[in-house]
Amino acid sequence: GGIHVSTGDLTISDSTISGNTAVGYGGGISQNYSDNSIFSLGGSSVTNNQVTGHDGDFLSGHGGGLSVQAPQSSIGSSIIQDNTAVGSGGGMIVGGKPSFRFVTASVIDSTVSGNTAAFGGGISVSIANGNEADGSGVDIKNSTVDTNTASVAGGGFASGPVQKLDLNHV
Repeated sequence: GGIHVSTGDLTISDSTISGNTAVGYGGGISQNYSDNSIFSLGGSSVTNNQVTGHDGDFLSGHGGGLSVQAPQSSIGSSIIQDNTAVGSGGGMIVGGKPSFRFVTASVIDSTVSGNTAAFGGGISVSIANGNEADGSGVDIKNSTVDTNTASVAGGGFASGPVQKLDLNHV
């Protein structure tokens, strides 16, 4: 893909990530299972990226635009558009692993549109077992989530169990 970080914080501002391809995770951006890390995307566009699965397996190939597996992630004033994943999260997949105490994700003043996946065409949230009871949650505020497509479930949004889902002016 365009950007891959396996440990540490990742902050992207006022940038364009476009036209990238990956196998497995994160066509445009991938931050994989980084304990105690923070992901931040601000004032940026993530467009026309894709992620394929291993040998066409739809159980892999997540996060066409971005795949973030970090305890805290925030997306603000950004556009995530026209990305594709064969698995989950055409626009983005956010989540965590069992060792994370909690996982929080926010999408504020942003647009998620025209993305495609099997599950969660626009946004997919995958919280690892056990974390959903520890304050994990997703906030989507003052954002547009439209014209996304899922071939199985959740055209705009698909989620595993979370303790809190706050949709405000979406």
